[in-house]
Amino acid sequence: MPFVIPDRVYEVTKICEKHGMQLGCLSLSSDNGGRELLDGNLPCVAFYHMNQRQHVGLRNARICVSGWEFQKPCRQIGDREHLIALSDHSDFDGLIEYVKRSHAKRVITDNFRSNGDALAQEICKRLGVSAVAMPRRSPQTTL
Repeated sequence: MPFVIPDRVYEVTKICEKHGMQLGCLSLSSDNGGRELLDGNLPCVAFYHMNQRQHVGLRNARICVSGWEFQKPCRQIGDREHLIALSDHSDFDGLIEYVKRSHAKRVITDNFRSNGDALAQEICKRLGVSAVAMPRRSPQTTL
């Protein structure tokens, strides 16, 4: 099944392929091949950002994957469209397992959206790996 992807996703796939990932048949959504697949209602998997939902594959059966779905694991959101909950990051145990498998010597945890201090403490305690949390940003801090 060909994948139809936007330019930014294509750039990332090229990096993945450079490091050995085999991603299969790719068509850019901005090229003739990608547009033919979508406009012709041909079988394909189209990747797009949620803000492009009203413009991509409107006549096709569609599945949207989002880390922001909080109501159900899967729900119908349109005539031929379903939304699937799929997080793009690990839970606490998954992060611990990642650190364990990576054989890291030092870990700096993110302290922006979660409790990086607790994660750093658990990494030290469970794995014996040196870990610290990034300092918390004050609300007045601007980038």
